[in-house]
Amino acid sequence: VRDGRLDEALAISRRSVAADPLSAVTRHNAAIVLFAAGQLEQGLAELYRARELNPGDSRAGVEISRALLLLGRLDEARREAATVEEGLDRDQLRVLLETDGAAYARLESDGSARSLLLLAEIAAFQGDTEAAFRRLAMLTLRPREPGPIYPLAVDTLDAWGSPFLRSLREDPRWEMLVAQMR
Repeated sequence: VRDGRLDEALAISRRSVAADPLSAVTRHNAAIVLFAAGQLEQGLAELYRARELNPGDSRAGVEISRALLLLGRLDEARREAATVEEGLDRDQLRVLLETDGAAYARLESDGSARSLLLLAEIAAFQGDTEAAFRRLAMLTLRPREPGPIYPLAVDTLDAWGSPFLRSLREDPRWEMLVAQMR
């Protein structure tokens, strides 16, 4: 996924799920690969299975909300988003689902790499390609920050894996940007 080789990532992901179908982590990872490949319904199904296997996974609710939003299932997305813990991800969902100005201001003022990525996703979702690329370009100028889930808070996995950023991949700036993130 980090290299944009989504067909290979899908094949590996399928083999991983087949080898360990009861692993919530494997299913969650499969969902991220499916989202990156634009297969939102299949990714959503994997997230629901992952949550059944590990009901305590707080990330599943975030990703489920985001997938439902992208699928246009807004009422379901809002219900799911209401279960997400306070923080940057919930703020992004509030902006996208409720046009919450206070949540947007919190994302703006946070200044972390994660908030820049979330703001880029908002811009891309709203069709503002220029603003999305400006936010992503700001990421390439920052030193790497440790994150709560991955050793690096934002990297090419986040960029390639984001279903919100899929619309940017055809732009000539995309390849240059992800190369700078490596």
